[in-house]
Amino acid sequence: MRTRHIVLLAAVIAGMATLLTGCELLGFVSIDQRIGHFQDALNNTDRSSAYQNFHPDKCSDYNNLKNPIFVINPTWPTGNVPYSLSVTSESDSSAVLVTVTGNGYATLYLRLNMQTTGLGDNRIVSMDTSTDGVAWTVGVIK
Repeated sequence: MRTRHIVLLAAVIAGMATLLTGCELLGFVSIDQRIGHFQDALNNTDRSSAYQNFHPDKCSDYNNLKNPIFVINPTWPTGNVPYSLSVTSESDSSAVLVTVTGNGYATLYLRLNMQTTGLGDNRIVSMDTSTDGVAWTVGVIK
């Protein structure tokens, strides 16, 4: 009987921990959380794990992104951190709008195509950029 109570208590604690972490333990990563992970990667000198924010099956540049000098470094130099990414619209997961500001860096706008892997893990499939939020350079990452 005592063992059953301990197991039940452990299950309740695990369930509460899962709820408090935003379900990331189960693979659920919301769009906001993914943008936060991407921001964290951009703010590191070593960006070797930044590719993990992109969809492994649907982002055609995925393998190239594993090389930290591909697109991410020229677009966001490591000397101009910290960067701040703010989601301005996520009503359409195929065109999530993000504003990027940085230390001495001109405002940049991102349009991200987000799709899920597995059980709701949102990842970036492609990224377009704009300096004014109107004219877009399509396929910066595709």
